[in-house]
Amino acid sequence: MQAKIQMFRDQLDDIIQKRDFFSEYASFLLPTEKNILDESRKLAEELSDFENIAIIGIGGSNLGTAAIYDALDKSIEGHIPRKWVYFFDTTDTEYTLTTLIDKVEKKLIAGEKIIITVISKSGTTTETIALASTIYNILIPKYEKHVEIVTISDEDSKMDRLALSKWWKNLHIPKMVGGRYSVFSNVGIFPLTFMGLDTDELIEWARQSLEDFLKNPESHKSTEVATGVYKDFPQRNLFQHWFFSKKLENLGKWYRQLLAESVGKERMGRTSVGITPTVAIGTIDLHSVAQLEIAHSEDRSIAIIETKQSSDEHIIGASPFLDIIPDIRGKSFEKIMKSGAEWFRSALLSRNVPVYSYVLSTDTPYDIGYWLQTKMIEVALIWYFFDVNPFDQPNVEEYKIGMRNALQNNKKDDSHL
Repeated sequence: MQAKIQMFRDQLDDIIQKRDFFSEYASFLLPTEKNILDESRKLAEELSDFENIAIIGIGGSNLGTAAIYDALDKSIEGHIPRKWVYFFDTTDTEYTLTTLIDKVEKKLIAGEKIIITVISKSGTTTETIALASTIYNILIPKYEKHVEIVTISDEDSKMDRLALSKWWKNLHIPKMVGGRYSVFSNVGIFPLTFMGLDTDELIEWARQSLEDFLKNPESHKSTEVATGVYKDFPQRNLFQHWFFSKKLENLGKWYRQLLAESVGKERMGRTSVGITPTVAIGTIDLHSVAQLEIAHSEDRSIAIIETKQSSDEHIIGASPFLDIIPDIRGKSFEKIMKSGAEWFRSALLSRNVPVYSYVLSTDTPYDIGYWLQTKMIEVALIWYFFDVNPFDQPNVEEYKIGMRNALQNNKKDDSHL
């Protein structure tokens, strides 16, 4: 195992030293790629008089940005002037049309301006194109002067060519950087910079995680987790991430797609592999999911992610309700959350369940940038151990083709309407 870790470390270092953007590992160059930061920053400054941004994308095209936005909401919401963000990631009619587009239109009626950011690695994602088309048709005829369209895609994709023909703003994703690994590319950096986040700090600490791994891979958190998860497979084929902060839930969803799409693979002539990633929220899910986690614990590993102490704790004061549970008087919500996490960790460890713990600050981008990069290294090590291709997604592509075939069949069936 140590030899494999060292081989992976040396291969990664070689790619970084050579600045090899033609390598499948190109995503690991992003934290050291100044041009992307400059490109995103320049466009964000150019559009700084806009008050709103809509992000249209599926999976890797929006999950990383949404995760960082939610985790660092105080830092972003404190930016002056305040920028408002809307994520469009589903063709659920009621949610998209009634909830999101209504909110956006109210802003435009009030005279504000919005950036419509359409993100697709391939430039041909069905749901993304459907959403972009719908939003375009609703907003452009009435509010064209208040709308700026920005596309982010592979260079020379169909969407990129459309942007050029329409004179829309366009940014690119490096060709060898997959969507689920793209959060530190223009995909995440442009919208987050526009929102007012210090993306220099975010990238700096992602880079620090990478440097720490290269200097001492054996002691890096990614190695601890990847080695444990690999050694415990196939007995433990579930990896549950518990976030003891609701604002971190999208970090879990980002990691879920990263691990599932990278490691879950059918292998020709060999046993298929896959570790199922799931997400739970403490203490909410301690009242339900914990029953399964503890009673049927032999098939899973657990990560517990907590937040550092906040400066604006809410202390529980005197009230008639405290006659029911007097022990919580003078305690903070944060103390209740941490007590739940401590009990859960102890219960798991007493049953020999592997537990990996993290404590993140949500006041600055440092810890979030470091954690995201650490998890990408972790997943890279897991697939390196399993000897699978982490950069393809044949069954996702199978779905995309199947979706289009189904749409074509529906078109034939509806031809009489």
